[in-house]
Amino acid sequence: MIHIRNLEERRKTVDLLIEFIKAGIVSREQKEIIYKIVLNMKKSDLQKRRFCMIYSFGPNIDEKNTYKKVAAFYDCSISNIRGSVMSIVAGFIRLPDEQFNILKSIVEDCKLKNETK
Repeated sequence: MIHIRNLEERRKTVDLLIEFIKAGIVSREQKEIIYKIVLNMKKSDLQKRRFCMIYSFGPNIDEKNTYKKVAAFYDCSISNIRGSVMSIVAGFIRLPDEQFNILKSIVEDCKLKNETK
């Protein structure tokens, strides 16, 4: 079981990870690592695909998608897409320590890249 203080630290780390992904600071190699983690999560394939489309992972790495565009692709509401994405993001927080530490090291690397700009 994850201690509540550790849970708060994990949430902050995941929030930073998502910010760095959105800002394009995460490298292609780091995206591949995150993609592999997403594929191994205990979430539905649909949730994983939607997350990957929104944040340009895996086969979608060169695409720039919006929630509206992905919702149109799946013929569903933007809320459905947002729910899928948030499910994966919440899953990051509860990853086993070994996998979470990989995400944490990516965040630390991105912090260094961002500070040197």
